[in-house]
Amino acid sequence: MAGRVYAPRGYARYATLTTVKRFSDAPTAGVVLPTNAIRALIQNQHATVDIRWRDDDVSPTASEGMLLRPQTTLEYDGDLTNFQFIEAAAGGVLAVSYYGV
Repeated sequence: MAGRVYAPRGYARYATLTTVKRFSDAPTAGVVLPTNAIRALIQNQHATVDIRWRDDDVSPTASEGMLLRPQTTLEYDGDLTNFQFIEAAAGGVLAVSYYGV
C-alpha cells in the first residue's frame, strides 16, 4: 500500500468457511465491512488449507476460484462488496484488516 496513507478502519476474522462468505457477513470476530473501507489486507491464517476467492460477483467453490495459499497475504483494492471466499478443505481461517482514507 505504498504512496497514499490509509487509516485503519477495522478488523475481521472468519472461520468455518464451509459456505461462501462476503465481508458483509458476520465474522467470527471483529466487524463487518466498514462503509468507509476501500482497501484490505486479506490473510489466510491456516497452515495447510487453501482459500478460494472471486471478486466478479460469482461465488467461488472449493475447487474453483483464485487461490490464496496458506499463510499468505493478499493486498486487495478492488470492490470489497464483491469479494467472496470459501475454504478449499475443512479448517480455513481468513483474517482481514480494512483501510480507508
